[in-house]
Amino acid sequence: MEHRGVLPAYLELTKPKVVFLNLFVGLVSFLLAASHPPPVHLCTFLAAGYLVAGGCGAINCWYDRDIDRVMARTSGRVIPRNALSPRRVLLFGSLLLTTGLLAAVLILPFLAAAMMAAGAGIYLIIYTAWLKRASHLNVVLGGTAVCFAAFAGWTATGAPFPTLTPVLIALVGFLWTPGHFWALAIYRDQDYRIARIPMLPARAGRYPAAQAIFLWNAATAGLTVLIPFLTAIDRITLAITIPAGLFLLSLSRRLLVSPTDERAVRLFSFSIVYLMSVLFAFLVLAGGLPAL
Repeated sequence: MEHRGVLPAYLELTKPKVVFLNLFVGLVSFLLAASHPPPVHLCTFLAAGYLVAGGCGAINCWYDRDIDRVMARTSGRVIPRNALSPRRVLLFGSLLLTTGLLAAVLILPFLAAAMMAAGAGIYLIIYTAWLKRASHLNVVLGGTAVCFAAFAGWTATGAPFPTLTPVLIALVGFLWTPGHFWALAIYRDQDYRIARIPMLPARAGRYPAAQAIFLWNAATAGLTVLIPFLTAIDRITLAITIPAGLFLLSLSRRLLVSPTDERAVRLFSFSIVYLMSVLFAFLVLAGGLPAL
């Protein structure tokens, strides 16, 4: 077992890039909900959110260690490269998850802690332990976990729930997830076949997957344009959401015409930029940041 770089290995287990996206969804929801958010609640939400999501990431690495070893994309992860033992990874993930939920229960409104727990349960039980290996709809139903990031952010402020704004923010994350992940899965379809994971491109083929990606991305782009007309979010956000959505659809259409590795990777990369841009527009142009 490797002993160099143990701390970076633990950090890697938390999947910082994935956690950041989920936290940003929650942060936008949090700041849109609160005109004057209590600093302790904001700091606790961010810290507890990272611990819960990071713990889920580590437990996912522990559970998927068998398929991670045979997939080129994941063969360099912590357990496959023997940087840490599976037992340590499980203990680490469980500690983070428990600590995060405990902090949320003690400091945040109980409903926020419940939303974090629900999101963790969907990701670990519904997606990781069940759907990922059982159905090509794995990332669709498993993607509901991101909805609870938005719900947790909103309820962490003590704002009334349910209301339309956090539901729509959650829906953006939900609709965005399949198109984003299936683009990567097209590029890595052979990996999923080898690991016998029924990801849509590996099971149905690249062209049907590209069709599904186009439809989901169209729904995502359409919703982001509608949100300012349905909520108090300023319509000035259309200056970002419309061109970003058109470019997302352009890349999706190119993939539909020819689902090559290059086009799949480009769409996958831009979809991250797209989500961040839309959320940033909702946050800044809608007046979320001045509330701090």
